[in-house]
Amino acid sequence: MKIQGAASFALPRDRLWEKLLDPTILQAAIPGCERLERVADGDYRASVSFGIAAIKGRFIIRMTLSDLDPPTAYTLAIDGEGGPGFVKGSGRITLHEKTPVATELTYDGDVQVGGLIAAIGQRMLAATAQKIANDFFERLQTVIAKA
Repeated sequence: MKIQGAASFALPRDRLWEKLLDPTILQAAIPGCERLERVADGDYRASVSFGIAAIKGRFIIRMTLSDLDPPTAYTLAIDGEGGPGFVKGSGRITLHEKTPVATELTYDGDVQVGGLIAAIGQRMLAATAQKIANDFFERLQTVIAKA
């Protein structure tokens, strides 16, 4: 399923870039994230709990950043497994400098799910994936404002 959107930040592009690579900030912004650690440059591992409809579970997720073009863009790949199934995806994150102190982030990617989660209707899955993305960016704005 396709996922895309945008979020605006009152932050210079290079500072937003730094925040998007900070495990502490990411952990606080990812909905349901219990733990996130950087295991190598561009490679993160996370434990995330969330539910879709009546299906709930914990996922161990590997996130890998590639095609880095600081502070403009990178590709994010996720690969996660848990009790209710698996999630895989990739997408491009791009930072657009609007003013010296304002940046727009756009994202465009694809996500696949399997296992018990795949039994949920495609429309509900798409709506849930978009909600998780929206929640992440709202939380990221709050976390950055407090940092």
